[in-house]
Amino acid sequence: MTPWPLLSRQAIGLRQVGHRPAGGQQKWPCSTQKGSNNRPSRAAIQCGVHAIRNPFEQRWSSQLTRGAFTRRAEVMLLRTLQPRFLAIPEIERGEIIICNGSIGVSATGTLDSPTLARLLSAIPEGTWELVCHPGYNDDALNAVRTRLRATREIEMQAISQQIPLAQTNGLTLTDYGQLAVRYHTESTQ
Repeated sequence: MTPWPLLSRQAIGLRQVGHRPAGGQQKWPCSTQKGSNNRPSRAAIQCGVHAIRNPFEQRWSSQLTRGAFTRRAEVMLLRTLQPRFLAIPEIERGEIIICNGSIGVSATGTLDSPTLARLLSAIPEGTWELVCHPGYNDDALNAVRTRLRATREIEMQAISQQIPLAQTNGLTLTDYGQLAVRYHTESTQ
């Protein structure tokens, strides 16, 4: 048995008790097997999830960061899967909405205010997801071995400085729930 029916049952159970995942937290893995009725994308639709992450950072975005070579290589390798992702039938038909792509992936661990300013000023028209891990160090983070500990507060400071500036220049913040509602409203008009 694949995990997708289990995933569907868990999501339906959560919805029945009134839980709605936060828009940005709807990270459903997607299968690229055409013709399969057992795809996670199909399960997502059945559970009421109509917008998912487009995990592919575009070349222009990764070139504006000073991330580690290993991370940049991972991003380039992942980018080779983008055509298969875009060919998922539910995405092709518009049943699942995705943004144009992700920005900031290559900057993981190095996202500071100047880097974020470069990324935000270069965003082309469309809907893009900023991938970052801001926050503060707490007991849960301290219990995990990670290099992100030292950079979380730097990312939070960058976001608190740059996002308001970008909003004054026409950038609009949204979440995946709003994205799906807005798209489906516009497509029925």
